Amino acid sequence: MIIIGCGYTGTRVARRLARESRPVIGTAASRKSLEHLTEEGLAALQLDLDNSGTPLPALETDRILYLTPPPPEGITDPRLERLLGHLRAHDRKPRIVYASTTGV
Repeated sequence: MIIIGCGYTGTRVARRLARESRPVIGTAASRKSLEHLTEEGLAALQLDLDNSGTPLPALETDRILYLTPPPPEGITDPRLERLLGHLRAHDRKPRIVYASTTGV
C-alpha cells in the first residue's frame, strides 16, 4: 500500500500496517516530512502533486490510501487530478481509498 499524504493520520495507519508486517510506503512532498517518515522507521517516497514540472515516480501498487487535502483555494482538486492522470497514463488501476484530510 502507498499512503499519499502521509502526515499525522497516515503515519498512524502506516505504523499499524507495519506492525502487522504489511508492506507500506508513505509519501510526502517536503524533505522534512520525508525525514520524519524515515525516523518513524517507514519506507518513504517523495511525491509532490503541486509541482507539475517534476515527474511523478512509478507507483507500483494495487492499493492507495489518499490523505492529501485539496488546495486551500479553487473549486477543483488539481492534486488528485494529477495523480489520477499519472495512473491512467501508466495503465495503473489500484484500489483507492479517498479520505482527503481529517483536518476539515
